[in-house]
Amino acid sequence: MHAQTDSPSPRRAAARTEPTRTCAGCRVVAPQRELVRVVLDDEGEVHPELASKRFGRGAWVHPAAACVLRAAPHGFAKSFRAEVRTDAARFGVRLAEAAERRVGGLIVAGVGARKVALGRSAVEDAQERGPVALLVAATDAAAALDGTHTRQALAAGRGLAFGTTASLGAWVGREAVGIVAVLDDGLAAAIRHALGVAALGADLARASHLPSRRRPTGGAGRPEDR
Repeated sequence: MHAQTDSPSPRRAAARTEPTRTCAGCRVVAPQRELVRVVLDDEGEVHPELASKRFGRGAWVHPAAACVLRAAPHGFAKSFRAEVRTDAARFGVRLAEAAERRVGGLIVAGVGARKVALGRSAVEDAQERGPVALLVAATDAAAALDGTHTRQALAAGRGLAFGTTASLGAWVGREAVGIVAVLDDGLAAAIRHALGVAALGADLARASHLPSRRRPTGGAGRPEDR
């Protein structure tokens, strides 16, 4: 008679099989989900890929200034075993751009899945039904933040600033959007992460006095009910 053994739980099995990668900066092996993938083009320039859609050999780096400064260019050159021309400042510009595209893509996906509410009225209605996972407010949308539930959510730390009414609107095919409510916890976590990466990229570019090549995000009028 064979001894009966307990089968591993799905959670433990997933933990054992979670892919890991080595950071090109600190050289620490970490779960892949904690790192940013980068790819090398034919001219020796490194491009961050937050959506993992580019084909080709990749390297990985923690979304932390210390790791990026070590990785660009020497750490990436070691990982790719090739010449790398990208410095930390240029990488920062590209990182901010990639992260902003990621945020926009997540918001668009959330709209399609009905996990996002757009505009002041829809956001207040969503909050009437219960707490939302995250609020994303345009930097020029002061009037859109005037709702009672919105003020409470911001005070509780469930809000972040991103873009302008014009840039948020462009992602979803509207002239302007002042505020977005994210209703799903997983989607909110992904957006928070991407916004943190965008801030890191902007800081790296700013510290090196290089202008970002991000598209202009000028205002677009009154956002009271957008």
